[in-house]
Amino acid sequence: MNDLPIVDSLVMYALAVAIAFLVALVIKGIVAITGRIGESPAAKAPAPKPAVARPAAVPAGPPPAHVAAITAAVASFLGAHRIVRIADAAHDSGWTTTGRAQQQTSHRPHAGH
Repeated sequence: MNDLPIVDSLVMYALAVAIAFLVALVIKGIVAITGRIGESPAAKAPAPKPAVARPAAVPAGPPPAHVAAITAAVASFLGAHRIVRIADAAHDSGWTTTGRAQQQTSHRPHAGH
């Protein structure tokens, strides 16, 4: 008599698995059908490969005469000066700078201790 609840539980479990499997198959079928409806006949045919276009020759940079003219204009505007460093503009935010400063100063020994 004690085996009856266990058998009933196993039958209900098997029934739940079978229903879940059938629902999964129905969903897969719906997805396949809606996928076929959305396709156009032109999408099924392979597109012809376009001719390979060679990239046009790109100049390596501005002409040296332009660079010299810009440099002379900047030098005459700024007057006597010295270039210390040439680098890309940093994309540093105030939050990052503050965080780094706090990190570096957090290891300083405290005078009060």
